[in-house]
Amino acid sequence: MKQNLITILALLSTTSTLPAIAVEPALVNYSDRVSWSEVEYSNFDGLYVNDRHTGIGGDRDYFVSQWSKSGIRLTFRDSFIASISTVRRVRYRSRRRYNHRRDKWERISFPVVVNERVANWSYYEYSPSAIHFRINGEGYTYTEGEVSPELANALASAPIENMVIRLEFAESNQRDLKPMMEVEIGKRTVLAWRQVFAESIDRAEIQRIIDRHEGRDRDEIRPRESRR
Repeated sequence: MKQNLITILALLSTTSTLPAIAVEPALVNYSDRVSWSEVEYSNFDGLYVNDRHTGIGGDRDYFVSQWSKSGIRLTFRDSFIASISTVRRVRYRSRRRYNHRRDKWERISFPVVVNERVANWSYYEYSPSAIHFRINGEGYTYTEGEVSPELANALASAPIENMVIRLEFAESNQRDLKPMMEVEIGKRTVLAWRQVFAESIDRAEIQRIIDRHEGRDRDEIRPRESRR
């Protein structure tokens, strides 16, 4: 009986430490040399598109996201100054002096050692517990796994314009992360959704949509092989 009780307590302890359901982190970083807002193809996810945005909360903050029928992945990076260091640097200054031998003024340079304060940056990375959408007057929520047919259809038919989405963070008690954050997805990525999430791919129709779109953005959307 005592052994059984110990086993049950161990199982409960293990269960309590399991991570909460959350959106998976993106497989790319902001600085990666990949295609952004263009349709790509991988053997794992099929058609997908990468998106990135900076200036979310701070100049160094950003989020990257990846969109496919197999799932939506998103990572938010919250940068902060971890410490301040003092670094000795040599700076060169100049001044004028009169050269009596040459009988003229001239400018000379001389080194000066200065103590410069340098910020040491660090960051935390978070993935939201849920992503909320408002598309064509209807609300949708994504948490994990494959994109539902209802959400896929909504994303494929979204108006071709920048879209505001709402990120929900279950771990908002950490640092100054807000429980809700509204960010924007660019219209080129929204346009790519029409191909990524469409039930069937009609490249001619996609091209007609691009040609009709305001601004005549003629960046052709086509699936291409990726090393992802």
